Amino acid sequence: MTDILNSVFIFFDSSPKQQGFLETIIENDGSVDFSRTKLVGLCKTRWVERHICFDVFYSMYKFVIKCLQHILNQNLDESTSEDWSWDRQTKVTAQGLLASMTSFSVLITFVFVRYVLDTIKPLTLKLQKRDIDIFTATKLIEEHVDRIKEIRRAVDTELESCFEDAKQIADDLDIVIKTPRVCSKQQHRENVSTSNPRDYYRSVVAIPFLDFFLSELNTRFQKEDLAAYSICSLLPVNMTNISHEELSKLASELIFWGSDLPCLSVKDLEKELRDWRRYCVNMSKETSDKLCNLLNLFNFVDGDVFPNVKIPLQIGYVLPITTCEAERSFSGLRRIKSYMRRRTA
Repeated sequence: MTDILNSVFIFFDSSPKQQGFLETIIENDGSVDFSRTKLVGLCKTRWVERHICFDVFYSMYKFVIKCLQHILNQNLDESTSEDWSWDRQTKVTAQGLLASMTSFSVLITFVFVRYVLDTIKPLTLKLQKRDIDIFTATKLIEEHVDRIKEIRRAVDTELESCFEDAKQIADDLDIVIKTPRVCSKQQHRENVSTSNPRDYYRSVVAIPFLDFFLSELNTRFQKEDLAAYSICSLLPVNMTNISHEELSKLASELIFWGSDLPCLSVKDLEKELRDWRRYCVNMSKETSDKLCNLLNLFNFVDGDVFPNVKIPLQIGYVLPITTCEAERSFSGLRRIKSYMRRRTA
């Protein structure tokens, strides 16, 4: 499905004539006031652009199919048949793309994947912000992972809404709702023993995609791979519920920055953490609610009383969550060091 969308984008983006014909199809359709007339490609690096790509394709799906149909048969609409002619290669490519776009397997996969990925769009946007810290990012990641798990548990209900959406699009475009043909002998997987399209796509699309998606999220956001996650435990909301064993483990994790801390050993750090926990327990709820992020807590903590707490907080709130900041500098480097300024001769 992803390759098909990318091929459709390349088909129109690589030819001003084909792009102009698509814009004509949209302008001649008076049923909707549509401002966007250009498809968006699948960006390989920025997931936000992928969300935009799926959204644009969803809104332009029927126009793309109508455009491909007109390229193959110019007699469909007299208003677009006078000034447009197409060579054989263009028609062959359009025929292949049209066959793929009018397949219900591609349609239901596209609708369901767009629905699931739209769930993590806020996470994708927030992780690229400059003012986000580790605690906020961790909390946001956990919320979105829990949301994907909810979709997995209620996959029948979630798929039902996507199936109805795809069915409405299929009815408008005269796409036949059916399952792919079944081979008598499968070498790589078993045949799905059902003829119901809803049950079939639940087994071959929804469940495998959600399981793979959750696996990738858990692999990408492993707390064990980032020592800075332990700094989040210094927040009062977390410190008041920590046990003695967890406190010892926290001290051994924070000693990762031992060269920056004034303490001489893990025992000294653990002793200060016990004092900090006692201070957090006696803290009022109003004060604790205000200290909800690392920056506010850093400004609140007295560095003379709790030096081994204040320094990790300072490290925590300046650490970048992703590589977006470095990539921004790479993108801006061209403005400073252009092609003409690099020339030596």
